[in-house]
Amino acid sequence: MKLTDLLEGKEHTSLEKELKRIAVSMGYRFKYRGFPRNCNPDVLMTNLLIKSLNRKLFLGDAKDADNERPSHKKTASGIRKYIKEFVEHLDDGLIYGGIIAIATNDEEAAEEWRKWLDEECEQCGLKNPSFTVRKQNNNTFIVYW
Repeated sequence: MKLTDLLEGKEHTSLEKELKRIAVSMGYRFKYRGFPRNCNPDVLMTNLLIKSLNRKLFLGDAKDADNERPSHKKTASGIRKYIKEFVEHLDDGLIYGGIIAIATNDEEAAEEWRKWLDEECEQCGLKNPSFTVRKQNNNTFIVYW
């Protein structure tokens, strides 16, 4: 077993791959390097390489329900940092909009993330967030807005 399996959970890699697949299928084809070094979501992709009024960002993070839920302070703190950076990029005109998504492997955890993300995004300055849960299969749930 790898150290990352212990820290992030054994399902983390497959959840991350699914987020990347979704991002690319939605037109987010380029890795975005505009976040600080200590702010590294699993998937951070843009639809355009150059700054433009049409540039959008896909911010996604994989969360194994066994050890990464919104009730875990360190996990929640990391996601909050990503959201704040996303909002800062919006406010600074570096991006026009985009998608925030969490992939998890448990339906109950997905619902916890949905509620938490609605509240947290509102507190971070996003207007009227309304996250949705999409079941990809029995082991993959995408929470997005």
